[in-house]
Amino acid sequence: MSSIIGWNCQAILSKKGIKCLYLRDLCIKNRISTICLTETFLNEKKNKEELTRYLNNYNLYSTPRKSRRGGGTAILIEKTISVIKEELYTNDMIEFTAITTDRNEIIISIYRPPNCENNKLEEAIKKLNEFLHKNQAERKRIYILGDLNFPGIKWLEEDGVYYADLTGENKKTQAEEFQNFMTRWCLDQVNPYPTRKGNVLDLVLTNNSHNITNMEIIPVKEEIEMDDHDIVKATFRKEGNIPESNSTSIRGQTEGKLSSREYRNVTEETWEKLNERIEEHNWEEEFKNNTIEEKTERFYKVIEEYIEQLGIPFKKIREVKQKIPRERRQLFKQKQVKLKQLKDGHLKDKIVKEINEKILKSYNKERKTQEEIAVNKIKDNPKEFYKYVNSFRKSKEEIGPLYRQQENIKAR
Repeated sequence: MSSIIGWNCQAILSKKGIKCLYLRDLCIKNRISTICLTETFLNEKKNKEELTRYLNNYNLYSTPRKSRRGGGTAILIEKTISVIKEELYTNDMIEFTAITTDRNEIIISIYRPPNCENNKLEEAIKKLNEFLHKNQAERKRIYILGDLNFPGIKWLEEDGVYYADLTGENKKTQAEEFQNFMTRWCLDQVNPYPTRKGNVLDLVLTNNSHNITNMEIIPVKEEIEMDDHDIVKATFRKEGNIPESNSTSIRGQTEGKLSSREYRNVTEETWEKLNERIEEHNWEEEFKNNTIEEKTERFYKVIEEYIEQLGIPFKKIREVKQKIPRERRQLFKQKQVKLKQLKDGHLKDKIVKEINEKILKSYNKERKTQEEIAVNKIKDNPKEFYKYVNSFRKSKEEIGPLYRQQENIKAR
């Protein structure tokens, strides 16, 4: 089983790293393979190292908003999964981050603000359609998670899938545009649960709904007492029934294998052998009576076979095992028990709040310990210390103009 989460985190680097620590612990506890974030508030000047420092088992793909404050989307995906293609799009109103993986999947994180203009949504959907069409999404498993801000849409259930009733939605033109997009790509909306103030804002769209084994909401306010959106979590089987035998699927898988090889230490002699085999191969016979798709498939297969024969290894992915501190694990267990008792009416809310305070103290304690470790490294390893300090900077310093005796020096 694999799990994917979607969260409108409203500035992921805020609250002195508490949100990052919480997200890290959540991913360890629930074995999350993919994280889709919206309203990240990351931009081109902000340093993203802090986020990946907490989640160092994941690769980050981020779309910042360029000229307006806020917004932004991101996908964090486990390093064991190879990303073949990515698309980062913003029109300074709507953002989306899209990737295709070697698992025959397309994953998209998208954010649409409440005050979105009609033409901005049209532009974004046009770009989404282009990306999906270019990557032949009809032959892949699609997962789109994000905050679309359609509070007026009622999602009516039928056989585990939820259909949109647009009667109460103010922005019907945009809602219809969005519904047409869903219909075009055979997407089902599978999250029926409200994520903020009783509204179903954060959606999970997929053409693979029959492989979703569980949908749930993780209440952020109860966990860390922050007035953010709740987290949507979808658990699904790794393999769906999208046809795997077609040439595009095989091509995607093979491209993933080729890109996951370690080429840096390959000798000149090995490259010459590979070139010789490619040149000597009877491609005319190989491609005889084949379509373009079949030729492409065979080409990738042959190259992969030669690379395997020459012993070019796969990249070694160094996986750093992260652990939740024992004290905090115990607090999480206590909280689960107390929340159940509170739900049954056998407990006062005050006790749960006390546990929440202890959890927050635990996060602050860990942050303080990290600072002390960094300070102790000033003498022995100043580079590591400054790396830690720079990870908290909100902007990168730029080199200013150079002057020599009142003369402005310009780079050529």
